Amino acid sequence: SVLINGAEKQKVYQRTLALSAGKRNGKARTSPIPAVVIRDDAAVSRAFTYKVSIPYEEWMEQAVLLLRSQECACHGRKGDIYEDKIADGLRLPKLRTSPWDAGTDVGFLSLVNFIRPAPDKDTLHCITGSIPYFDREEGREDGKQLGELSEEKQNFEIYYRLRDALRDVRRETGTELAKVRVTGYGAPMGNLKKNETNALIRALKLKEYLRENRLSGKALLEVDWIPEDWDSITSLVRGSDMMLKDATLDLIDNVEISKGRERMLMSLADGKPYRYLSEKIFPAVMRVDYRIEYTRKPLGAAESLQLLRNGKQRALRLNEFFAVAGSYPAGSTEYNDVLDLAARLFPDSPEANINAAAVALTKRDTKRARQYLERFATLPMA
Repeated sequence: SVLINGAEKQKVYQRTLALSAGKRNGKARTSPIPAVVIRDDAAVSRAFTYKVSIPYEEWMEQAVLLLRSQECACHGRKGDIYEDKIADGLRLPKLRTSPWDAGTDVGFLSLVNFIRPAPDKDTLHCITGSIPYFDREEGREDGKQLGELSEEKQNFEIYYRLRDALRDVRRETGTELAKVRVTGYGAPMGNLKKNETNALIRALKLKEYLRENRLSGKALLEVDWIPEDWDSITSLVRGSDMMLKDATLDLIDNVEISKGRERMLMSLADGKPYRYLSEKIFPAVMRVDYRIEYTRKPLGAAESLQLLRNGKQRALRLNEFFAVAGSYPAGSTEYNDVLDLAARLFPDSPEANINAAAVALTKRDTKRARQYLERFATLPMA
């Protein structure tokens, strides 16, 4: 069972565990211990993988699978029981009467070798994105931009944007979040030292808010703030058609910030270039960038096959395609189709193309086999 406790109930549960420790002379408890215990929090969305294996019996093929939720009867309220049907009839693999593809020549099948790539490791993946403070195309439902909100509401908005970005990572099977890095970028407005102090405070407040709402869970959370992002300003000015662009860039490149760069820009041509910077460039610079790093463990044949059946073949790695193919007899329709699909999705992989060529050879299709092999003709395994 899975037990979900409210804040008070969680305290009672932990106290009960502590008081019952060491009792019964080491004998097992009579009441069952839940497999998963979670403290409920309406502000946080969580996911966990929960697997149960039971021996198969014939009647199960027509069975219905129910999820039963039982509420605790607390504070005089009646505890209801809910049942949700989550599977109607179990899909079991059918035994094939003939494992061979109609076009496969059994004699040729024994003459070709199918190869496998090196085993996958828990490789690091990352997702990057940017949340602009002022975006002409995208705003909130109330019409306000992120930069027009109070600091508290900005934190709320940033949190929900990041949570949406994390949702796809957490839904993917076998992933583990490693690090969330958030970097805010500001524009030069006023005193530099004051901007630096405000940037440090801003970063600390955002990090505290994200931590309180458990955005990254146990993963590392890093929050930085760049008070004046002159690198982005320079890049945007260089790509603009603003008046006195070269003179503006010359000042930015040769006058240090602490030596009055902003003041000199204000004095240039009666402040017209600076007004352009304030209206067009500075708002485009203000943003929050994020980088989400996670690892993904290689999936087994059963999990890979499930993703393939659900149309999520692009989420699979090459090794996982080969694992699915290996669950069928060599030369069968499924075996051939999976290897052909792997070659289309991984066109630069020698292993994928060579295996697709092997499939073509078992069907006596030498023309197609040559198309797969030509790019890799110098490799001994080809």
